[in-house]
Amino acid sequence: MQSKVLKLDSKDNVLIALTDLRRGEQIFFDVHNYTLESDVPAKHKFATEDLAAGASVTMARWAREIIGSWCRWCSAKTATSGC
Repeated sequence: MQSKVLKLDSKDNVLIALTDLRRGEQIFFDVHNYTLESDVPAKHKFATEDLAAGASVTMARWAREIIGSWCRWCSAKTATSGC
């Protein structure tokens, strides 16, 4: 079976949806099981750990801050540019 998600770097704390994922869906990746708390559109990300408001999201060695249930670059600030 083909994976529904992708992780770019072992240090990332987000997974990328390769297809539309639905709230309540269980995603198995590596040795972990994630139950989605919201819909995640294809090509968007979801956190693999609990993150407090303003916490850093690490993806492929880029640190970003998130707002909302899933990460959207247009609503996040980068560590270097402040989107």
